[in-house]
Amino acid sequence: MNLVFISPHFPLYYYNFCQRLKERGVNVLGIGDAPYDTLPDHTKQQ
Repeated sequence: MNLVFISPHFPLYYYNFCQRLKERGVNVLGIGDAPYDTLPDHTKQQ
């Protein structure tokens, strides 16, 4: 399964949803408008 997730960096805890999907085998593509270098490390690592 593939999922496009809009704005995984806002609010700050939304990255958890993407992480849990990834753990269950879902391919998650996060699309946002924040510069990559401003994202929290835990969001970039997902």
